[in-house]
Amino acid sequence: MRLCLLILGFVLWANTASADLLTKAGAFNTGTGAATTTIDVTVGFQPKWVILLWSGRTETTDTVARADVSYGYGFVKDDADRGCIAYSYDDGNAEEVGRSGIRNDAALCSLDTSTGFDGLLDVSAVASWPSDGFQLVVDDQMPASFRVTYLAGGGADFTNVDIGTFNFQNALDVQITAPNFQPSVVFFLSNNLTSINSNSSTTRSTIIGVDIDSTQQALCGNAHTATAGQLSESRYYCLDGSEAFGTFHSTAVSPINRAAFDTMISQGFQYDQIEYTSAVAVVYLAIKGGSWAQGSVLTQTDTTTDITVTGLGHQPKGLLFLTAANVESTADTTTAPNNVGMGVATGASEEFAQSVYAQTNVDNMRSSTAVEHDAIYINQGALTSDSAPGSVEGLMDIQSIEANGFTLRMSDADPSSMFVWWVSVGTASSGGGCRGAFLLSGVGGC
Repeated sequence: MRLCLLILGFVLWANTASADLLTKAGAFNTGTGAATTTIDVTVGFQPKWVILLWSGRTETTDTVARADVSYGYGFVKDDADRGCIAYSYDDGNAEEVGRSGIRNDAALCSLDTSTGFDGLLDVSAVASWPSDGFQLVVDDQMPASFRVTYLAGGGADFTNVDIGTFNFQNALDVQITAPNFQPSVVFFLSNNLTSINSNSSTTRSTIIGVDIDSTQQALCGNAHTATAGQLSESRYYCLDGSEAFGTFHSTAVSPINRAAFDTMISQGFQYDQIEYTSAVAVVYLAIKGGSWAQGSVLTQTDTTTDITVTGLGHQPKGLLFLTAANVESTADTTTAPNNVGMGVATGASEEFAQSVYAQTNVDNMRSSTAVEHDAIYINQGALTSDSAPGSVEGLMDIQSIEANGFTLRMSDADPSSMFVWWVSVGTASSGGGCRGAFLLSGVGGC
């Protein structure tokens, strides 16, 4: 009897502990409802933070095809704390057209390349949320029912969350104290607009970045631009370990604002400028609580080699992946073409990804988009002619989650090894950890 009570007590403790840090990866469609229409997203709990990604695809099944691009990222806390950036360009145009935007009054935004914002989803008051999810509300009717990929976190372990904005400063030791707590992790969204809630046709870019400490920081961005009569130009910038956010030049498609994370401080975080051109607007998501780790891996050219990440100091409960489906960038140098995507996962049976591709150095714009419901990485193939369809050249997914890491494997082999950075969150283990290392066909540690 005493043994049974001990076992029951352990089970109850384990269930309580697991409820302290909750995560969910998933996908939903925005619909095309009129203003004030609400969208309930079921995640199994009320989240304290959500990261969103969309590409303009609408399908609920795995799809890759030529398409106009309407790509973006969003952050959700509540009806007072949210933000998004978006980027659009049109497939098949003889001249390059596109647009970027940034907002702090919506969680999801869509852009028409000619007119600007053409779809906005805000966040409902938390009191209106379902008990097992979150609720968005239409501010401006969406142009299509976008498929949206998300990673959500909740539970008592996440003690503080703040979403806000600041403008890039030409200085060292810049302190952002608006969070009013010391974060465990900070995510960033930026382009080269200096005014929040604005959009422009002279810039077509997005950058997402992350900071945990001075060695665990990364960013990934894409840009597409050309002037009248010139060939279309499509490029990416994706780095691990040295930069956290930045922006592209509007016509040269080169980095012009670059920042490196310095340290977390008692009221927020501190960064240093590496290169400065203008006071661009930045949206941040700061989270306190949980155990976080960041690192990178290389994809493989076969479907049998395990890619093992270990030494995290926690069992991953939520994973986010960013890639340009190419080699890692050289600092201060962009590379062609734009093939940027994001994946999220909470396990081998719950993983989602979206990506956008744009051919570079062509007369007519060529773009394709992809969505996957069983992968965390998409490498889209080149659009070698104006009539070429979109294609997938590489897919990667979660094989397993371990006590101190995770294992990936290609489900569709890449033509060559590509760079992918990741972020992991879980509950800290008693043994501590280190910055994640990865091994091929093996298990390793710090």
